[in-house]
Amino acid sequence: NCVIDRGQLRVSPLTGQLFGGTAVAAIVVDPSGGGTGTRITAKLERVDANQLLSATTPLKQVLFGALSGELRSNGSLAATLP
Repeated sequence: NCVIDRGQLRVSPLTGQLFGGTAVAAIVVDPSGGGTGTRITAKLERVDANQLLSATTPLKQVLFGALSGELRSNGSLAATLP
């Protein structure tokens, strides 16, 4: 679902399968103010730690089990045009 409301772009929910588990995320982009404000929230459930690390880092066969957790990030993007 992608909505523009009061100048904000909201994409929610983004869902998918991730290394044997699930991922759900939401993104809000707000261009008002000095920069482009961004807010990202994500939730992982039962993601295979070994598969994730093996696919995204040089670490292989180091961490085992299921990962679950939440991530919340706020920031701003500054664009410089030539």
